[in-house]
Amino acid sequence: MCNTFFKICFKIDVRLVEDTTYVGFRSRDSMPYDHILNNRLIDASQKLHVAPSSEYTYSQAIVIPQFTPTHNTCPYIQVKYYVKVLISNSSFFGTKLSLKIPIVIGTVPYEVSFSRLLNSFSQ
Repeated sequence: MCNTFFKICFKIDVRLVEDTTYVGFRSRDSMPYDHILNNRLIDASQKLHVAPSSEYTYSQAIVIPQFTPTHNTCPYIQVKYYVKVLISNSSFFGTKLSLKIPIVIGTVPYEVSFSRLLNSFSQ
């Protein structure tokens, strides 16, 4: 991070957010409507002191528990995730720089070969 503000950056907030979108219809002939649920899953915050015109490297590990994977193949239900980063500075109005970084949460398929499965039953 390079502080190009004329003020000191003093706090950084990192959030993992889940957006779930449901598409529905009120009647057969009506237009679809979206209902979006935002769910903050993880919050991390750290105080810092980054002087104007200086650089700072921020590193934060986020342990991701088991969630529904990113899902965007169905037109009626979509699950998306993003990391939201808020950087606060010391201005009078409390200015915050906000970044929204989309991420994909997936699953790893668990494969068991058929022959190994048969061997486990025969023992």
